[in-house]
Amino acid sequence: MIDLPCKVPSIIVFLSIFTNGSIATLPGSSIHNLKPLLVNQTLDSYNQSLCKPDTCGDVCSAASRESSATNSSTVSLIPTFTNKTLMNNAQKRTPSLPKRTLIPFSALPDPGAYVRELSKHISGEGIWLSPQRSRRFQADSGVTGKKAWRYPESGVGVVGVNGLLGCTSIIVISRNGVFLSHIWEVPNFADQEGDDQSSNIFLDNAYNILREDEDGLNALTQPEEILGPENGPEAFIITPNANERDRMRGIFTALRYPRKIARLEDNLHDLFGRPPQVIGYTRRTSAEVSLHGYQRTSRRPWLGVGGRAIVEVDMNGIDFAYTPGDGSVRNMCLREWRLWVEDRVILSRYFTLPYVRTATGLTIWC
Repeated sequence: MIDLPCKVPSIIVFLSIFTNGSIATLPGSSIHNLKPLLVNQTLDSYNQSLCKPDTCGDVCSAASRESSATNSSTVSLIPTFTNKTLMNNAQKRTPSLPKRTLIPFSALPDPGAYVRELSKHISGEGIWLSPQRSRRFQADSGVTGKKAWRYPESGVGVVGVNGLLGCTSIIVISRNGVFLSHIWEVPNFADQEGDDQSSNIFLDNAYNILREDEDGLNALTQPEEILGPENGPEAFIITPNANERDRMRGIFTALRYPRKIARLEDNLHDLFGRPPQVIGYTRRTSAEVSLHGYQRTSRRPWLGVGGRAIVEVDMNGIDFAYTPGDGSVRNMCLREWRLWVEDRVILSRYFTLPYVRTATGLTIWC
């Protein structure tokens, strides 16, 4: 049991192992002991820290220019790496690893540098899911964005969501694809003054939008779709922790919006038949995570790393031999996906796909 590096003592990570992958889960959100706002607290600086288009929109706008195709209403195919520099450079530091697998977290000498390379690849391919302004709202408001991706038949691919500077993301990953979303903090979780938004506005602007359309959760969770029950979908809620400014306003819960996150947990539990994992992150400023550079500095240690979640998938596969208990030896082809939040691996999961038989009856595993 280890503490998350978020400097919030009440959030603990529990690790369990699935083959060579790790699963990080968080206990259920606490929704008690909420205190009223302090009436003598100056709100100007606090409101400027809220994640909305007129405060953290610089990062979002820059990303949107790089990823204009990511908010279409169709399910896209994740592009595979065309430039092997990222994987090859990492392999040079760990020559004993097979080149077809994602590099284990324990073998990465600098996870932050690896995430910066992933970020540069995503920007170069224009495949960030980035927050966008919407005509449905006023000019100073935001909208909930979503995008679904299908895995390629082979190769290594990566997609991500950025602009998580107080905003929330629901990510769903399965054996067949990944669903990304970005939910603006204002006006979905809070109003312009930083007070909690009403439940009706929250549901209309956030969760209900995620469910709509052909790339929404209602459609994608049907059988034979990428998040269908046969594909073992797993849901994650990535949301800001409460910080010192929140505590000055009388908010002493671990998460900034525990009631709304608990509502999302319930809805996703009903949809997938299993509870989502809730991941708290540290709120950063747009200056700390600007997408105009990727080389960390003493003043910007989170450049190219902060405010983002990234999903990697390796569809090349590993030929894995095992003994089922009857004395025989069998093989399976293991693929892998991995979820990052900033420079932390939240979960790494191996999964299998149906095998193929040749005309002579031989099995092709990988």
